[in-house]
Amino acid sequence: MTSVETMIRADLGRAIAEPVLDVRPIPEGHSGFTYWVDLEGRRAVLRLPPPGAKIAGPADIPRQGRIMQALHAQGIPVPAVLAMSADPAVDGRPYVLMEVMPGQRIEAAAAAGPVRRSRCCTRCRRSLPRRAGSVRSRR
Repeated sequence: MTSVETMIRADLGRAIAEPVLDVRPIPEGHSGFTYWVDLEGRRAVLRLPPPGAKIAGPADIPRQGRIMQALHAQGIPVPAVLAMSADPAVDGRPYVLMEVMPGQRIEAAAAAGPVRRSRCCTRCRRSLPRRAGSVRSRR
């Protein structure tokens, strides 16, 4: 574990008031600073903006967390947000800690060709415009 990962582990443990057993970067990600976080009996994903980044656009992690909370509350299949802070709580940065969800990398999904549509996908797709229309971003 690097010194930054050790600092993230300690800061996150204080922020969520729960022991953080391990923190490791997710090297395959394309979404900034994303880490696997091992907690007691479960694994989570931590998102941090780049150090020193202006908190806007892709680096606006708190906004991403609020949007994910709203989508999850409407039944859209996105990870549940376990904890988040707009304050510089983890390594001097805001953070979002979310549950791990099964899935497939976009490259693998694209290479596999068209997606077979299951009953669940059809049901979600039919309800998405109604659900998504009720989600508003708060700034």
